[in-house]
Amino acid sequence: MTGSTTPRVLHILGELRPSGAEVMLRVAAPLWFAADRPHAILATAEEEGPFADRLREAGYQVHHIRFSKTLRFFTDVYRLIRHGRFDAVHIHTERANLVYAIVARLAGTVRVVHTVHSAFEFTGGLRLVRKSMRAGLRLLGVAEVSVSLSVFDNEIRRFSNRTILIANWYDDKVFRRPTPEERVTARAVYGIDDGRPVLATLGNCAPVKNHGVVLRAQQILLRRRPDWFYLHAGGEDAKRAERALAAELGVGRRCAFLGYAPEPISVLWAADVFVMSSMREGLGVAAIEAAACGLPLVLTDVPGLRDLKAVVSDAFWVRPEPAAIANAIEAAYVGYPSGSEGNASSVRAVFGVEAGASAYYGLYVGVAPPPARKLLAARSL
Repeated sequence: MTGSTTPRVLHILGELRPSGAEVMLRVAAPLWFAADRPHAILATAEEEGPFADRLREAGYQVHHIRFSKTLRFFTDVYRLIRHGRFDAVHIHTERANLVYAIVARLAGTVRVVHTVHSAFEFTGGLRLVRKSMRAGLRLLGVAEVSVSLSVFDNEIRRFSNRTILIANWYDDKVFRRPTPEERVTARAVYGIDDGRPVLATLGNCAPVKNHGVVLRAQQILLRRRPDWFYLHAGGEDAKRAERALAAELGVGRRCAFLGYAPEPISVLWAADVFVMSSMREGLGVAAIEAAACGLPLVLTDVPGLRDLKAVVSDAFWVRPEPAAIANAIEAAYVGYPSGSEGNASSVRAVFGVEAGASAYYGLYVGVAPPPARKLLAARSL
């Protein structure tokens, strides 16, 4: 994709964490820009974020301007865009997306892209505000993108906003089934012997991730078999509320809270079953990564996860209830003792980096991508 006319793009995000959008940017870097025309990233949260250095290592120029509802903030963003001479600005935030688009246009940017990363359930006055913002983006000629069929349909139903469907992707060079030796080594990292059943989750401890229901499911599992172990990788909240809940439920000694995991592959290679208990997702990249590693999946039947029904076969979709999740974990462990080659090959075909990165590259140079037909098949399920 790269060449003498490679576009230079500024990506606008909040705090840079090892989550979906940031990881996808890191993976796509070699496909998007040449050494003399790297993309840049603007972090707008209070802190730059723990993933900033990983993005710099990938070749991005990382800038940090703390968000504020002031003229000075948006003037600083204008100057960054103007002086950077970007061919495109890619807005990844829900906050202030319309204002960023206006600033990009005033700075002379030819192409502006906005990605909707989740199925936002805004209601009442806030829904009207967001609907108006999306209408403003369309008037400005912004290319709006949904990361999954759930998001695509939600944007039409809730905001009358027809978007372009470009699915999230994962690092298909890294996430794969482990060899027997790699699995033993990964389990040894966490002090887990080969016969012990392990469930795993990846994701920060935001309320929408609903990890409390997994801890309650772990309590049920331990009553039935006392050697179940839970590996959780992801940033915790300031109060470490999930650790406190684990202690309250009496499962703390059978859980490992690992914090941010820049390289979560060892967690997945050590696990037997992957669980994602979210109340909603854009498109669960962590679930895709787990499937690529050959793990059977236990997923809540919610927007952004149910999209995977058209792709993966070795999975259980459940209500976000402890008993339902515990029963599905046991069924997955018994039913797929050697993992799932079917899941690994399916996600590689649909969510590999090449298709998604190529589609965005087309937007950066002014070419609309074709529809993601394999995801559209989920409508028939």
